[in-house]
Amino acid sequence: MRITKHSLAVVVANWKAHWVTMLLLWLAVMSVFCLSGCATSWVTEATSILQLLGPAISAALGILAAFGTGIPPSVMTTIQAALNTGIAGITQILQWIEQYNSETPDQQKNILLQIQNAIQAIKDNIGSVLSNLSTGLPSDVLAKIQAVLGAVIAEVEALEALVPVLVAKGTLTEEDIQEHLGVSGSPLLLAKQWKPMFKRILTAPTGNADLDKLTVEVAKQHGF
Repeated sequence: MRITKHSLAVVVANWKAHWVTMLLLWLAVMSVFCLSGCATSWVTEATSILQLLGPAISAALGILAAFGTGIPPSVMTTIQAALNTGIAGITQILQWIEQYNSETPDQQKNILLQIQNAIQAIKDNIGSVLSNLSTGLPSDVLAKIQAVLGAVIAEVEALEALVPVLVAKGTLTEEDIQEHLGVSGSPLLLAKQWKPMFKRILTAPTGNADLDKLTVEVAKQHGF
């Protein structure tokens, strides 16, 4: 079975719909997040989120390494390279964010544009992985990897959706967030919300004892 762009869109849409119920709680937390020192708060929270996304992608790599023996070697090499490039992209974004508060407004805007481009590249890389997964994977393993990477994409897209507001205004107000979320429909989970949610996805029982054992081990290995 080949994963199409339509299938990828369905995976992402399903995760977005599943977490719309978190929106009210998210808005309440974000009202505190943006009350004072918003630039600093944005940097702190974005850093916390991104520090989870790299290990989450590594978790998918761990599952693939254990269960991807049926995938043609050339395809596996492409998949691993794409995911590792995504992790490298996250590392680069973290470096830019670390510089953000010490830069001038014009330099901050350039950093945000670089972050926006890097986020798009991460999405493209993960999307290419989902498109290249084949029948070489058992169906339960395929579903697990789709769920894991789908959760990553949904959070990355939520981060991406807020970047244009920061580029335009240099800050985020609660009103900006509410208005923008109303358009995007993609609620951003704070790091303390996303981490337990992702752990539930990663370790959710599948009925495959070997897979279930591995995902628990991978979760511990990567700090979930």
